[in-house]
Amino acid sequence: GARVISMSFGWNAWDPNIIDPAIQNAFDNNVAMCVATHNHNGAITYPATNPLVMAVGASDQADDRKSPASPDGECWGSNFGPQISVVAPGVRVPTTDVQGNNGYNNNGGGAMNWACVNYAVTGDAAGDYIFIFDGTSAATPHVAGLAALLISYDNSLTHVAVREIIEETADKVGTTAYAITPGRPNGTWNQNMGYGRINVRRALRRLSKHWW
Repeated sequence: GARVISMSFGWNAWDPNIIDPAIQNAFDNNVAMCVATHNHNGAITYPATNPLVMAVGASDQADDRKSPASPDGECWGSNFGPQISVVAPGVRVPTTDVQGNNGYNNNGGGAMNWACVNYAVTGDAAGDYIFIFDGTSAATPHVAGLAALLISYDNSLTHVAVREIIEETADKVGTTAYAITPGRPNGTWNQNMGYGRINVRRALRRLSKHWW
């Protein structure tokens, strides 16, 4: 019964003969799938390379692809390449956290060395939230949330239409030039940012000009 799936996993050693049929089944059942590209500052990993899913990269505070040279100083980079669809914020994202030692915030929100940066404050004292969640695993839920928002506004939308809207309304940000690219029908594109950084307001306005 799911309409949207957010997948924050990736490893090229996994067997596509096992995972691809599951992706095909979800696609055939009108499910929008958003998959993290991974955080190695290199080539996109499987299953984000499957053409039936939206491969999601991470943007930084400068609205560019997250790299080790980004303003935040964290020493990771968003994977990029010919399969990328869009990017979304992936640095210092506040989110809920698992309580106790199994969570990221297991020291009362105190100091932590995280991705090569010494943060003085990392969450709340109760351990309910982490303030520095990052990676393409932080970016992908933004896109999945936008997909769910579009479907909640118009339940008749197909997963293909949802993807088209998200890609067509993305903002053309970053330092890499966008260009018309064969096989990329939803606007200008580049291998660092895909169609650009998602824009929730523009995507909603595509469905309803009077929404805002």
